Amino acid sequence: MTLKNTGESEVSALTTTPDEEAQDPRVRKVIALMRDNYHRELTLGKLADSVQLSVWHLCHLFKNETGKPPAQFLKSIRMEEARRLLESTVLSVKEVINKVGMSDQSHFVKDFKRAYGDTPTRYRSSLRAEQPRANAAAASATATHETRHAPAQELRHSQRAGEHKD
Repeated sequence: MTLKNTGESEVSALTTTPDEEAQDPRVRKVIALMRDNYHRELTLGKLADSVQLSVWHLCHLFKNETGKPPAQFLKSIRMEEARRLLESTVLSVKEVINKVGMSDQSHFVKDFKRAYGDTPTRYRSSLRAEQPRANAAAASATATHETRHAPAQELRHSQRAGEHKD
């Protein structure tokens, strides 16, 4: 069974369980493998083999430990990474999809919208629209600070200059 592009329509809470919260070392190992290899095609068989469990036993144990089946957990990791890439790079949505190990754009867009409330393109556009406002507010605050303190600095400078003339 392949975890890549499972077609699951549910991407629940994005807060994936941190590795430390999983008590069973086999589940922690599978989570680490997912985090290190989210961009690759991962199969339940490979993951189960890596911890010497059957696929059924891994799925059962994993869900009991994390609250999510392995495929959903992996999808959450991929969505988080996609969000990070959309926020911090200029990669196209297609490039982001490939970088996070997915290939079906329509499923990706649906899952991303379900997870973050907007399509990847709109999500990125809204970030860019917020950025100029944040930059303008920061620039305004800096200009106000400089304007308020400029006369005092000029006064100190002119006082020092007057002291040296004598």
